[in-house]
Amino acid sequence: MMGAGCADQRPGVGEAGRNATIEPVPPNIVVFLIDALRADRLNCYGYEDRVTSPRMDELASDAVLFENAYSPAPWTLPSVVSIFTSSHLCEHGVLTDREKLPRSVTTLAEYLHDRGYTTIGLYGNGYAGPDFGLDQGFDHYKFSRKNDGLKVSKMFDDATEGPFFLYIHNMEPHGGERYSGPPAKGYPEVTAETRLELRERSDQYRKLTRRDFARGLTIGSTDNTEQQIQELDFMSETYEENSILYDAAVQLADSRVGSVIDWLQGTERWENTVFILISDHGEELGDHGGWQHDQSVYEELVRVPLIVRLPMKHQAEGERVDSIVSLVDLFPTIAWLVEPDRPLIPGEFSGQSLLPHHHEETGQPDSDFSIPTLRINRKKYFRPWKESRGDINVVIRRGSQKGILNIELGDLELYDLSSDPGEQLDLSADMVELSKEMVLAGEQWFQGCSEDGAVSSSLSDATKEQLKALGYVD
Repeated sequence: MMGAGCADQRPGVGEAGRNATIEPVPPNIVVFLIDALRADRLNCYGYEDRVTSPRMDELASDAVLFENAYSPAPWTLPSVVSIFTSSHLCEHGVLTDREKLPRSVTTLAEYLHDRGYTTIGLYGNGYAGPDFGLDQGFDHYKFSRKNDGLKVSKMFDDATEGPFFLYIHNMEPHGGERYSGPPAKGYPEVTAETRLELRERSDQYRKLTRRDFARGLTIGSTDNTEQQIQELDFMSETYEENSILYDAAVQLADSRVGSVIDWLQGTERWENTVFILISDHGEELGDHGGWQHDQSVYEELVRVPLIVRLPMKHQAEGERVDSIVSLVDLFPTIAWLVEPDRPLIPGEFSGQSLLPHHHEETGQPDSDFSIPTLRINRKKYFRPWKESRGDINVVIRRGSQKGILNIELGDLELYDLSSDPGEQLDLSADMVELSKEMVLAGEQWFQGCSEDGAVSSSLSDATKEQLKALGYVD
């Protein structure tokens, strides 16, 4: 029987209700990853050559956009493991197709599942799949490409209650995918014959870079430098066609982001959803003489989009943050959103919450060195880059300066991104004191990470011996 007494039992009504608190509703979490998406090809990040990202621009206008976000690694597998676990490569040690994340490591999906979330994933890259332990914690995890609002809707039951975590991993700008996408409206035409040749030559080039790894040989056993140069020359000659197809793929990816947002809004889930747009790495389009990814840590490969839309109405609309951050910060950021009063457990995350950054004044240089990215190559070989870069590279940032410490070679490249965003002028010989400081910071970080993490046991014997001689691993 309803009466006045019943009304008094509601929070906020009646004498007892005035002293009661309403439990906050946990936010839904969506992480939308677009594989091989460069930040500098989005209009909201300053790209002006073509219209590529109207829906992502719209998202950014209602969100926090991080100008200097870095992927943990320049290719998918180690990067996604780092994102899912908030750990660096030298800690988790999942460096090639032959390693797998241990079940003992807690993933982002497991963390959210344990807190009552329905966890759903649609992944288009096998490196993000169960073969590498990345299905841990998901209620539903499905290999699927071209994911959009319609595909997402089929993964949800109308009767599903409570908060959800949705992970989407799309592939449009990735090397193989972009050659088969539809033409973009208003873009110059690239013929079907050219698309086919680009795809075939791209596949051939990839096989050349991985020949020893694919055959189980020590990397560098086969020197096919001249063949690789031929493919690189062809890619340089067809740069314009490649660039058009890349932008068209970004535009297609953008439309699918928009369709998922439309679905969230249409089902009234948007208001209480944290929507995070990221990439696992970028893509080199001849910027430093190479193509595809995984062979350097220059900006085109490691600076990625990071757009965080918070569910609180009118909060953080259109903010742009200059702070240097890494995608290892994603997990602790989500943990803070889900449990803002939960005490931080020392050592639980290698990253830190991004949210304090969006309250800081932008445009101020960071006072300390940040180390957002690490490359440990155990798959690809090209003699000129082996000799000039080595296989282990640490990115060190402070303000507009970026250092690349080439561990095995013991040298540092130094660039001022404010005047040289394309990293063409190495200033290490001119800025000797800063170079020394960066070398010391990078060496100390890598040595500590290697000693405490999994990298010393997962590196090849040859690389381990080389690092041991340099004093980096026991």
